[in-house]
Amino acid sequence: MPFVILIVAVIAVIAVVIAIKNKNASDYSTPVNQTANQDQSDDITGNVPADIQKLPFERKYLLTKNEYYFYKELKKIADKYNLVVLSKIRFADIVQVKNSEIDSKSEWYSNFGKIKSKHIDFALANPENLYVLLIIELDDNSHNTEAAKKKDEFLNSVLEKCGYQIIRTRGPHNVEEQIVKMLNIDNTVNNQSRENDNG
Repeated sequence: MPFVILIVAVIAVIAVVIAIKNKNASDYSTPVNQTANQDQSDDITGNVPADIQKLPFERKYLLTKNEYYFYKELKKIADKYNLVVLSKIRFADIVQVKNSEIDSKSEWYSNFGKIKSKHIDFALANPENLYVLLIIELDDNSHNTEAAKKKDEFLNSVLEKCGYQIIRTRGPHNVEEQIVKMLNIDNTVNNQSRENDNG
């Protein structure tokens, strides 16, 4: 009889040890990042003042679905030629009012006002210093209106005055050929890349 009690006790101890190990394992199975992100989000929103909490703002994606599709295709091209893709660049971050060509602060602000709220869809840049080499504008149907055409013409003219080359496109078709031509990328590199893709 004591032998039976001893066996039951040993089995009970083993069962408890296994249960504790399983509990610890399940604790670690929760995705750490998910928990951390949730806790971080709670911490951030918990610190926002009540009057700001009432404002009608929420997060959004940087790119639309169409823009993101184009970005993925553009990134493949950029990677092939050792370039970096920049997106949603503020116009005033790549163009500035030339102080030597203005006479007053009011004239400066007047000219800055023409560019301050504009942005560029995409740019290709040198990976060493992010120097912008080429501007790429992804045009959809909203660019067909007269007002949009005038805005595009103005932006094109300002960019060209500042020495930027621009590609306006409705999608990734033929964009690689235009990039190679505009950036004067060696055709042997281009052809070799294509052969590698086909091989």
